[in-house]
Amino acid sequence: MGYVSTTWGKSPSFVQYANEQQHFLVVTSDALQWAHRLAIPLVGGGRIPWSPEQAWEQLRAHQSHFQAFLQALIAGRPTQQQMDILTTHCNHLVLTSSWDSRPEAVRIEEVQRYNDPAAYEASRQKRLAQGRAPLAAPPQRQTPLPRYFEVMKPRDPLDGLYWELREFLRRGQPKRLRQCPVCGQFFVQATARAQLYCGTTCRLKANPTRRAKNPEYVKRHREGKIREDLHRIGEAKKTLRSCTLTDILQATGISRRRWNTLQKWEVEQYGHPKDTALMEEA
Repeated sequence: MGYVSTTWGKSPSFVQYANEQQHFLVVTSDALQWAHRLAIPLVGGGRIPWSPEQAWEQLRAHQSHFQAFLQALIAGRPTQQQMDILTTHCNHLVLTSSWDSRPEAVRIEEVQRYNDPAAYEASRQKRLAQGRAPLAAPPQRQTPLPRYFEVMKPRDPLDGLYWELREFLRRGQPKRLRQCPVCGQFFVQATARAQLYCGTTCRLKANPTRRAKNPEYVKRHREGKIREDLHRIGEAKKTLRSCTLTDILQATGISRRRWNTLQKWEVEQYGHPKDTALMEEA
Protein backbone atom coordinates (compact mmCIF):
# COMPACT_ATOMS: atom_id res chain seq x y z
CA MET A 1 0.00 0.00 0.00
CA GLY A 2 1.16 3.54 -0.61
CA TYR A 3 2.92 5.39 2.18
CA VAL A 4 0.71 7.63 4.28
CA SER A 5 2.48 10.56 5.90
CA THR A 6 1.45 11.63 9.38
CA THR A 7 3.19 14.96 8.89
CA TRP A 8 2.79 17.33 5.99
CA GLY A 9 5.45 19.27 4.16
CA LYS A 10 4.92 22.63 2.54
CA SER A 11 3.97 21.12 -0.84
CA PRO A 12 2.27 17.70 -0.72
CA SER A 13 1.19 16.19 -4.03
CA PHE A 14 -2.24 17.82 -4.08
CA VAL A 15 -0.61 21.25 -3.53
CA GLN A 16 1.95 20.58 -6.29
CA TYR A 17 -0.92 19.74 -8.63
CA ALA A 18 -2.85 22.91 -7.81
CA ASN A 19 0.24 25.11 -8.26
CA GLU A 20 1.63 23.52 -11.43
CA GLN A 21 1.91 25.72 -14.52
CA GLN A 22 4.87 24.70 -16.67
CA HIS A 23 3.89 21.07 -17.32
CA PHE A 24 0.41 21.99 -18.54
CA LEU A 25 1.57 24.39 -21.27
CA VAL A 26 2.75 21.89 -23.89
CA VAL A 27 2.63 18.11 -24.12
CA THR A 28 6.26 16.98 -23.77
CA SER A 29 7.95 13.80 -22.57
CA ASP A 30 8.82 15.51 -19.27
CA ALA A 31 5.23 16.73 -18.83
CA LEU A 32 3.83 13.24 -19.43
CA GLN A 33 6.24 11.63 -16.96
CA TRP A 34 5.45 14.30 -14.36
CA ALA A 35 1.70 13.71 -14.73
CA HIS A 36 2.16 9.94 -14.62
CA ARG A 37 4.18 10.10 -11.38
CA LEU A 38 1.77 12.53 -9.74
CA ALA A 39 -1.26 10.41 -10.57
CA ILE A 40 0.00 7.16 -8.96
CA PRO A 41 1.13 8.06 -5.40
CA LEU A 42 -0.83 5.16 -3.86
CA VAL A 43 -0.24 2.35 -6.30
CA GLY A 44 1.81 -0.45 -4.77
CA GLY A 45 1.80 -2.66 -7.86
CA GLY A 46 -0.37 -3.91 -10.64
CA ARG A 47 -1.36 -2.30 -13.91
CA ILE A 48 -2.46 1.32 -14.14
CA PRO A 49 -5.75 1.67 -16.05
CA TRP A 50 -4.59 4.79 -17.90
CA SER A 51 -1.69 6.01 -19.99
CA PRO A 52 0.58 9.00 -19.21
CA GLU A 53 -1.21 10.88 -21.98
CA GLN A 54 -4.59 10.26 -20.34
CA ALA A 55 -3.20 11.28 -16.94
CA TRP A 56 -1.83 14.54 -18.36
CA GLU A 57 -5.09 15.41 -20.12
CA GLN A 58 -7.33 14.72 -17.12
CA LEU A 59 -5.06 16.57 -14.69
CA ARG A 60 -4.87 19.56 -17.04
CA ALA A 61 -8.63 19.69 -17.60
CA HIS A 62 -9.51 19.40 -13.90
CA GLN A 63 -6.89 21.72 -12.41
CA SER A 64 -9.06 24.87 -12.27
CA HIS A 65 -11.84 22.93 -10.48
CA PHE A 66 -9.31 21.56 -8.00
CA GLN A 67 -7.92 25.05 -7.34
CA ALA A 68 -11.45 26.35 -6.70
CA PHE A 69 -12.00 23.49 -4.26
CA LEU A 70 -8.85 24.37 -2.29
CA GLN A 71 -9.90 28.03 -2.19
CA ALA A 72 -13.32 26.99 -0.85
CA LEU A 73 -11.66 24.84 1.83
CA ILE A 74 -9.44 27.75 2.89
CA ALA A 75 -12.53 29.97 3.14
CA GLY A 76 -14.34 27.24 5.08
CA ARG A 77 -17.20 27.07 2.57
CA PRO A 78 -16.81 24.08 0.23
CA THR A 79 -19.94 23.32 -1.78
CA GLN A 80 -21.83 20.07 -1.60
CA GLN A 81 -20.88 19.37 -5.20
CA GLN A 82 -17.18 19.77 -4.40
CA MET A 83 -17.44 17.43 -1.43
CA ASP A 84 -19.34 14.92 -3.57
CA ILE A 85 -16.48 14.92 -6.09
CA LEU A 86 -14.00 14.31 -3.25
CA THR A 87 -16.11 11.45 -1.93
CA THR A 88 -16.57 9.91 -5.36
CA HIS A 89 -12.84 9.81 -6.12
CA CYS A 90 -11.97 8.44 -2.68
CA ASN A 91 -14.61 5.70 -3.08
CA HIS A 92 -12.96 4.69 -6.37
CA LEU A 93 -9.96 3.40 -4.45
CA VAL A 94 -10.10 -0.25 -3.47
CA LEU A 95 -7.55 -1.88 -1.19
CA THR A 96 -6.83 -5.45 -2.28
CA SER A 97 -4.74 -8.01 -0.40
CA SER A 98 -2.62 -10.53 -2.29
CA TRP A 99 -0.25 -13.44 -1.61
CA ASP A 100 2.63 -14.35 -3.90
CA SER A 101 2.53 -18.16 -4.04
CA ARG A 102 5.25 -18.58 -6.68
CA PRO A 103 8.33 -20.73 -5.87
CA GLU A 104 11.18 -18.85 -4.24
CA ALA A 105 13.49 -19.60 -7.18
CA VAL A 106 11.07 -17.83 -9.51
CA ARG A 107 10.87 -14.83 -7.20
CA ILE A 108 14.67 -14.58 -7.02
CA GLU A 109 14.91 -14.80 -10.81
CA GLU A 110 12.44 -11.91 -11.02
CA VAL A 111 14.69 -9.80 -8.79
CA GLN A 112 17.62 -10.51 -11.09
CA ARG A 113 15.60 -9.45 -14.15
CA TYR A 114 14.42 -6.38 -12.29
CA ASN A 115 18.03 -5.33 -11.68
CA ASP A 116 19.16 -6.07 -15.25
CA PRO A 117 20.08 -2.80 -17.06
CA ALA A 118 19.61 -4.48 -20.44
CA ALA A 119 16.03 -5.45 -19.58
CA TYR A 120 15.24 -1.90 -18.49
CA GLU A 121 16.77 -0.49 -21.69
CA ALA A 122 14.71 -2.91 -23.81
CA SER A 123 11.56 -1.82 -22.00
CA ARG A 124 12.49 1.83 -22.47
CA GLN A 125 13.06 1.40 -26.19
CA LYS A 126 9.75 -0.45 -26.55
CA ARG A 127 7.83 2.36 -24.87
CA LEU A 128 9.57 4.96 -27.03
CA ALA A 129 8.69 2.99 -30.18
CA GLN A 130 5.05 3.01 -29.04
CA GLY A 131 5.19 6.77 -28.53
CA ARG A 132 4.91 6.42 -24.76
CA ALA A 133 7.06 8.15 -22.17
CA PRO A 134 9.75 5.84 -20.70
CA LEU A 135 9.50 5.06 -17.01
CA ALA A 136 12.25 6.13 -14.63
CA ALA A 137 14.90 3.50 -13.86
CA PRO A 138 13.71 1.49 -10.83
CA PRO A 139 15.81 1.26 -7.67
CA GLN A 140 17.87 -1.88 -7.17
CA ARG A 141 16.39 -4.78 -5.19
CA GLN A 142 18.49 -7.22 -3.16
CA THR A 143 15.77 -9.67 -2.12
CA PRO A 144 12.26 -10.53 -3.33
CA LEU A 145 9.39 -8.45 -2.05
CA PRO A 146 7.31 -9.88 0.86
CA ARG A 147 4.86 -12.56 -0.21
CA TYR A 148 1.95 -10.70 1.35
CA PHE A 149 1.27 -7.28 -0.10
CA GLU A 150 -1.54 -4.78 -0.46
CA VAL A 151 -2.41 -2.76 -3.50
CA MET A 152 -4.55 0.38 -3.61
CA LYS A 153 -6.25 0.32 -6.99
CA PRO A 154 -7.54 3.63 -8.40
CA ARG A 155 -9.83 4.07 -11.38
CA ASP A 156 -8.58 7.39 -12.73
CA PRO A 157 -5.61 9.78 -12.30
CA LEU A 158 -7.44 12.07 -9.86
CA ASP A 159 -8.23 9.40 -7.28
CA GLY A 160 -4.86 9.46 -5.52
CA LEU A 161 -4.76 13.26 -5.28
CA TYR A 162 -8.24 13.48 -3.78
CA TRP A 163 -7.40 10.63 -1.41
CA GLU A 164 -4.32 12.51 -0.18
CA LEU A 165 -6.41 15.66 0.29
CA ARG A 166 -8.99 13.64 2.20
CA GLU A 167 -6.25 12.32 4.52
CA PHE A 168 -5.09 15.89 5.08
CA LEU A 169 -8.62 16.94 6.05
CA ARG A 170 -9.22 13.79 8.10
CA ARG A 171 -6.24 14.62 10.30
CA GLY A 172 -7.91 17.90 11.19
CA GLN A 173 -5.45 20.17 9.42
CA PRO A 174 -7.55 22.20 6.92
CA LYS A 175 -6.64 25.43 8.73
CA ARG A 176 -3.02 24.89 7.68
CA LEU A 177 -3.91 25.03 4.00
CA ARG A 178 -3.10 28.52 2.72
CA GLN A 179 -2.95 30.55 -0.48
CA CYS A 180 -0.30 33.25 -0.70
CA PRO A 181 -1.94 36.66 -1.34
CA VAL A 182 1.10 37.83 -3.34
CA CYS A 183 1.90 35.01 -5.79
CA GLY A 184 -1.33 32.98 -5.45
CA GLN A 185 0.53 29.73 -4.70
CA PHE A 186 -1.06 27.22 -2.36
CA PHE A 187 1.03 25.88 0.53
CA VAL A 188 0.67 24.02 3.81
CA GLN A 189 1.54 25.96 6.94
CA ALA A 190 4.36 24.01 8.55
CA THR A 191 3.53 24.80 12.20
CA ALA A 192 0.57 25.98 14.23
CA ARG A 193 1.93 29.53 14.03
CA ALA A 194 -0.05 31.55 11.49
CA GLN A 195 1.79 32.04 8.21
CA LEU A 196 0.22 34.41 5.69
CA TYR A 197 2.82 34.28 2.90
CA CYS A 198 4.46 31.32 1.19
CA GLY A 199 7.98 32.64 1.80
CA THR A 200 10.25 35.56 2.60
CA THR A 201 10.24 36.96 -0.94
CA CYS A 202 6.47 37.38 -1.01
CA ARG A 203 6.42 38.71 2.55
CA LEU A 204 8.86 41.47 1.61
CA LYS A 205 6.96 42.26 -1.59
CA ALA A 206 3.79 42.70 0.43
CA ASN A 207 5.44 45.17 2.80
CA PRO A 208 7.33 47.74 0.68
CA THR A 209 7.49 50.18 3.61
CA ARG A 210 9.48 47.73 5.67
CA ARG A 211 11.73 46.98 2.71
CA ALA A 212 12.36 50.70 2.12
CA LYS A 213 13.08 51.32 5.79
CA ASN A 214 15.57 48.48 6.03
CA PRO A 215 18.50 50.27 4.23
CA GLU A 216 17.83 53.37 6.34
CA TYR A 217 17.99 51.26 9.51
CA VAL A 218 21.24 49.61 8.39
CA LYS A 219 22.77 53.02 7.67
CA ARG A 220 21.81 54.39 11.11
CA HIS A 221 23.09 51.25 12.83
CA ARG A 222 26.42 51.46 10.96
CA GLU A 223 26.90 55.13 11.82
CA GLY A 224 26.06 54.44 15.45
CA LYS A 225 28.80 51.80 15.63
CA ILE A 226 31.26 54.16 13.92
CA ARG A 227 30.59 56.93 16.42
CA GLU A 228 31.03 54.49 19.31
CA ASP A 229 34.45 53.43 17.98
CA LEU A 230 35.50 57.04 17.41
CA HIS A 231 34.49 57.89 20.97
CA ARG A 232 36.67 55.03 22.26
CA ILE A 233 39.58 56.36 20.21
CA GLY A 234 39.09 59.85 21.63
CA GLU A 235 39.05 58.54 25.20
CA ALA A 236 42.16 56.45 24.56
CA LYS A 237 44.05 59.46 23.17
CA LYS A 238 43.31 61.37 26.38
CA THR A 239 44.91 58.72 28.57
CA LEU A 240 47.83 57.64 26.40
CA ARG A 241 51.17 59.37 26.63
CA SER A 242 51.97 58.37 23.06
CA CYS A 243 49.41 58.71 20.29
CA THR A 244 50.95 56.35 17.82
CA LEU A 245 48.58 54.19 15.79
CA THR A 246 49.96 51.02 17.36
CA ASP A 247 49.27 52.30 20.89
CA ILE A 248 45.69 53.34 20.03
CA LEU A 249 44.86 50.06 18.29
CA GLN A 250 46.18 48.07 21.27
CA ALA A 251 44.27 50.21 23.78
CA THR A 252 40.94 50.06 21.91
CA GLY A 253 41.12 46.60 20.34
CA ILE A 254 40.30 48.11 16.95
CA SER A 255 41.82 46.49 13.86
CA ARG A 256 43.86 48.35 11.27
CA ARG A 257 41.16 47.68 8.69
CA ARG A 258 38.51 49.14 10.99
CA TRP A 259 40.74 52.16 11.62
CA ASN A 260 40.90 52.83 7.87
CA THR A 261 37.10 52.60 7.67
CA LEU A 262 36.69 55.08 10.54
CA GLN A 263 39.19 57.52 9.04
CA LYS A 264 37.52 57.32 5.63
CA TRP A 265 34.14 58.05 7.22
CA GLU A 266 35.54 61.13 9.02
CA VAL A 267 37.02 62.45 5.77
CA GLU A 268 33.64 62.02 4.05
CA GLN A 269 31.84 63.77 6.93
CA TYR A 270 34.26 66.56 7.87
CA GLY A 271 36.72 66.76 4.99
CA HIS A 272 39.62 65.68 7.23
CA PRO A 273 40.44 63.12 9.97
CA LYS A 274 39.19 64.20 13.38
CA ASP A 275 39.43 61.61 16.17
CA THR A 276 41.64 59.52 13.92
CA ALA A 277 44.15 62.35 13.47
CA LEU A 278 47.56 61.41 14.95
CA MET A 279 50.35 63.54 16.31
CA GLU A 280 52.90 60.84 15.51
CA GLU A 281 53.02 58.21 12.78
CA ALA A 282 52.83 54.54 13.61
